[in-house]
Amino acid sequence: MEMEGISKETVIVDVEPKNMIIALSKVIHAESLFKEERDRYSKLEKKDNKYFLAFYENQSYHGSPMYEEIQRIELSEEEYHAAEGLKALMNIVVRIE
Repeated sequence: MEMEGISKETVIVDVEPKNMIIALSKVIHAESLFKEERDRYSKLEKKDNKYFLAFYENQSYHGSPMYEEIQRIELSEEEYHAAEGLKALMNIVVRIE
């Protein structure tokens, strides 16, 4: 006799700490904080009791870079503090390696 059911199993997975932090950052859409891109970066900002993830891009084609804000996403206070914590954790992981 056949039946439909749900199969459950426990799997042990070896995960790199950096990859785990980046995966967690995706939950709050803050993975850009950990991407290394040429001529672009993002950072957390607090202004007038509001929290943001701001994106900057180099607008200079020659000479010294001139970064201008190209986008800003508002975060909740909890998301902002979680992103700060993930950045702090990444700094620890990088120092340990």
